[in-house]
Amino acid sequence: MKRLFTFLLLFAFLCTTTFGQKYEKQNVDRNGNPTFVKFDTKAKTFSKTETKAVLSSMFNMTKNEEYKSVRSEKDQIGYSHERFQQYFKGIRVEYGVYIVHSRNGAIKSLGGDYKLIKDINTTPSLSSELATEKAYAFVNAQQYVTDNTDNAAPELVIVAHDYDKHP
Repeated sequence: MKRLFTFLLLFAFLCTTTFGQKYEKQNVDRNGNPTFVKFDTKAKTFSKTETKAVLSSMFNMTKNEEYKSVRSEKDQIGYSHERFQQYFKGIRVEYGVYIVHSRNGAIKSLGGDYKLIKDINTTPSLSSELATEKAYAFVNAQQYVTDNTDNAAPELVIVAHDYDKHP
């Protein structure tokens, strides 16, 4: 028992020192998830290569969740802005996007939306064809983007139940 307690104490210490970088500023959403974090870079800084570990730690992500890098660009003053898309069991989470801002290889700030996904069934209940048919009927447009492309298959995505409240 003493060994277990010592191990847990050591583990907690390592976690706080590894991810113990202080926040200079932090904004959170209604669920308590950070929407913006500016790090205090006077002390310890996170390397840009640690981005996925930082995001995973901030949100206590499970093995079913991940952020994948989708685009990176650099501005005129030397900052890199890398966009990450949230996935759950390999399926894209709509509006689950985080942008990590770094300079000289160190993360300075990050911001975006993390969508809390409980363990949901990710098997679609509609076929791709039926989903496309229902979407067309709902939108009822004269012309669709998919009419002019070779890749007209719909993409399975996860959308939060409060999708109608998103800007």
